[in-house]
Parts: sequence; C-alpha cells; structure tokens
Amino acid sequence: MNLRAIATGDSIDEHWNELLRSLRQTGKRFNLGALLRGCKERKIKDDTLVLTFLHSSHLERINSEIEDPLVNGQFESVVENVLGKKYKISVELSSNEVRSVRGPIGQQSHLVRAAQSLGARIVEERSKP
Repeated sequence: MNLRAIATGDSIDEHWNELLRSLRQTGKRFNLGALLRGCKERKIKDDTLVLTFLHSSHLERINSEIEDPLVNGQFESVVENVLGKKYKISVELSSNEVRSVRGPIGQQSHLVRAAQSLGARIVEERSKP
C-alpha cells in the first residue's frame, strides 16, 4: 500500500498496473480492471481522477458499473489504497473518437484501408438505408 498522496500524472502511470490488478475482481456485470485497460489517458484534476476513454462503448460500460453505489465505493476505496489519497472518479470520452467517426464510411473500415494500401480505389460509396 502506498501511504503518500500522488501529485502528478506520471505517478498515476507508475501505479496504474497495481490499480488494474487490485480491480480485477471488482464490478457487477463487467470487470473494472479489464475495462480500465481501455483507458487512453488518466490524470488528476483537483481531487478527481479523470479517466479518458477512446471508445464510447468502453465509456458506457464503465459508467454502468460506477453508477452502482457498491461498485463505486469499492472502486474509490481501491484507488485510495493504491494512490494514497481519496479521489472522486470521473470518466469522459476522448475528443479523438468523435473526429474518427466523422469522415467517409470507407475510411472507417480496416478492410477498406488495407485494400487501399495494396492499390485498391474506391469507385462508389453507399451508405446503408
């Protein structure tokens, strides 16, 4: 257990794996440790641990877990034990996710991008009705 308070984002990263391991068995429907592996960025802002997710599905799942008061209490307790200070938990969606969704539908598909890297061209693009 760490008895000193974490002051910088670098320190959060130093203790991130320990936090993930401690949360392996926490969660009602989803495993919090596994969900947090999808966290793109983590930082402390005032007395709040801000977790940024790249995909909206990860954000929705983590929100569904921390809405449960029991799970949220366990989560905050583990964070306090690992980081040495009590923090509120806040989750948000990365602005990169919003930008990646906009744009041509053909550019969203990994298969289309792979074909284009081999010389294929898009001649027509249709959206689903």
